[in-house]
Amino acid sequence: MPQEFYEVMKYLVSAAAGAGLTVALVAKFGEKIFFKHLDHKYAEKLSQKNIELQSELEETKNSLNRSLQQDVASYKADLEVLSGQRARYLERKIDSVLELNKSYVFAINTFLEYIDINHAYIEEAAGYFIFQSEEKGFTEFSDYRVYAEIKREHWPKRQKPAELAINKYSEMLALRMPILPEYFASSELALATELEEMMEKSKGLFYRTMGLTSEIIEPEEEMTPEECLADFKVHVTESLEIKEKIESYSKNLLSKAQESNKLIEGLLIS
Repeated sequence: MPQEFYEVMKYLVSAAAGAGLTVALVAKFGEKIFFKHLDHKYAEKLSQKNIELQSELEETKNSLNRSLQQDVASYKADLEVLSGQRARYLERKIDSVLELNKSYVFAINTFLEYIDINHAYIEEAAGYFIFQSEEKGFTEFSDYRVYAEIKREHWPKRQKPAELAINKYSEMLALRMPILPEYFASSELALATELEEMMEKSKGLFYRTMGLTSEIIEPEEEMTPEECLADFKVHVTESLEIKEKIESYSKNLLSKAQESNKLIEGLLIS
């Protein structure tokens, strides 16, 4: 057996029994050759690991990109839905303001037609007796029964459409209040309430005035003619106040429309 081979086997046995094969080989043949071989193996593994990491990184990047694209697409879709909902909500608000204005204009115009007739009936009936009482040589009042019956017959033809128009305006406001700006809804509610109160008062004035035309001639409530005449004058005054109030609303329809226009412009830029 050659001496060199014998030496190698000797070191192999010694390495296996002692500190280990690697230390023995390094000690015998020098660390340069061994680590060159080790570096090569390590480099291969490192290269393979690097390839694997690069592949995983690329897959992770692609996955993140896909996820990001999906998130962006979903966000855009949600934004479009939200924008569409806001646009529809704004459209409903504006439509509600316009519809309410239209209903208000119709209610005022119909109320004005009614109150003109209502006041004329009251004023005529009251004047019929007031003028008689102021004539020289007055002794007794003339009967007004026929005229009163004619007015009672024709009065509902004006009163009912006006009351219906006011009720429709109030109902429309009630349905649209949740979607209307608070200050606008409050203002409209005050108007609707006032119109309803004036309608009720005007109806009462008509009935009481027509009742007085009978009471002053044939007392049933033990009222004196002087008391009836005083009530006639009060009824005329109160009826005239309602008439003038509705006339002022009719004249201010354009101003109210301008206020609504400002409201709509504010909604569009908010």
